[in-house]
Amino acid sequence: PTLDLIRSFEISGLIFERFESLLLGVWIMQIFATFTISYFAAALGLAQLTKKSIHPFMYGLLPILYIIAMIPKNMNDLFKLGDFVGHMALFLFGLLPLLLLIISRIKGGKYETST
Repeated sequence: PTLDLIRSFEISGLIFERFESLLLGVWIMQIFATFTISYFAAALGLAQLTKKSIHPFMYGLLPILYIIAMIPKNMNDLFKLGDFVGHMALFLFGLLPLLLLIISRIKGGKYETST
């Protein structure tokens, strides 16, 4: 929709008349930066969780991401996958930390303060 809105405005006499290519370039760079940070964070998190090197996790996550990317066959499946990821994010970032806090309090988890 944003690209269609940009295409609808035409101002003659400008040096650069096709703004959508500039917008697409910035959008692709933004998506790439977000993906690489998330991918590195996932690999680093798994490496720290298992106390192993990050390199096997960097390569191990690639087939998993490829399989997940090939699951949706059409736009409806893609939106269903997006809804599923949204619901899983609600669980992972909303309910799971609360559950871990409750377990920590029950087990009597203590924290150290540096003085």
